[in-house]
Amino acid sequence: MDRACFELRLFGPVRLSRDGEHTPVPAGRCQEVLALLVLNGGSAHRGALCAALWPDARVKASQNSLRSLLTRLRRATGLRIEREGDLVVVRDAVWCDVEEFIRTATAAVATVDDVATRNRLAVRAQELWRGAPLDSWRYEPWAAEVRVKAFRLQEALWAMLGQDAGTAS
Repeated sequence: MDRACFELRLFGPVRLSRDGEHTPVPAGRCQEVLALLVLNGGSAHRGALCAALWPDARVKASQNSLRSLLTRLRRATGLRIEREGDLVVVRDAVWCDVEEFIRTATAAVATVDDVATRNRLAVRAQELWRGAPLDSWRYEPWAAEVRVKAFRLQEALWAMLGQDAGTAS
């Protein structure tokens, strides 16, 4: 069986596509658990997911909710999401715009000597920014670190590009 190629867009509204075709993700917690899994490299501890999604719920209740949520997510998207002991693992490759932005912007900011490469990377990173990152979860503690990192990199890119523009004059 061929592996599907998924793309998850987390700048602006959440959008998932599979092999270039839009794949609806049920709103709410399904989108949230998908973002959590992808931003954690495709796997997360079941307890950490439960704590992030239902911080005030009893353990058994949150585990049952997570199991139900993962079933809905699998059925709706076709993603291969499995339990491996206490881990929840996404078996399909999922490209994510926020992860790509962080990777590309970090490379741009770190490329000190080569202005052309630095600017090319900065422009590529900026093209990914299509609205606030993880905006649906701006008040969720689990999203704060990623959001802050993205916004700081955005500011660093602006400063760098402004400095490069000033130097070119």
